[in-house]
Amino acid sequence: MKIKIYDPYTRKETEVEKITISEEEWRQKLMPEQFEVLRTKGTEHPFSKTCPVPPNNEGIYGCAGCDTAL
Repeated sequence: MKIKIYDPYTRKETEVEKITISEEEWRQKLMPEQFEVLRTKGTEHPFSKTCPVPPNNEGIYGCAGCDTAL
């Protein structure tokens, strides 16, 4: 199954193959906190974490589950 995503590198919508793996495979692939946020809709407390921002405020984040540029 293909899904449409926005590619920040090309600035266009593109189609990619949807990842279909079991919950156990996700548990093995992700760290516990990543699993909670990505698979069980858990969240962090606001402002409890810092996120490094490049000096010029440019950069592209990546999905911890599928490595897709966000």
